[in-house]
Amino acid sequence: MTLEEYTQLDADFAHCSGEHCERANECLRHTAHKMLAKNTRDCYMITNPNVITGNRSCPLFMPDRRERYAWGISRIFDNVCAADLRGVRLGVM
Repeated sequence: MTLEEYTQLDADFAHCSGEHCERANECLRHTAHKMLAKNTRDCYMITNPNVITGNRSCPLFMPDRRERYAWGISRIFDNVCAADLRGVRLGVM
């Protein structure tokens, strides 16, 4: 995670100091906790490391990977009749 990506996290994003967690190296919360040395915020939220107990998976785990989402309306007008197209297009705008 870069410093720019770290600054885009919400102010109430929970950091995790759980070094004993087996998935710590792939968790966004733990990666954010390692970025605290470069943090300029006055305060931050931290998780309770006692949540990770036994063989149960961590309920706060968040994968540290970039995900791609496709948002758009490129084919929204494909099934609209030609006579109605102008009115529908103006309505969407």
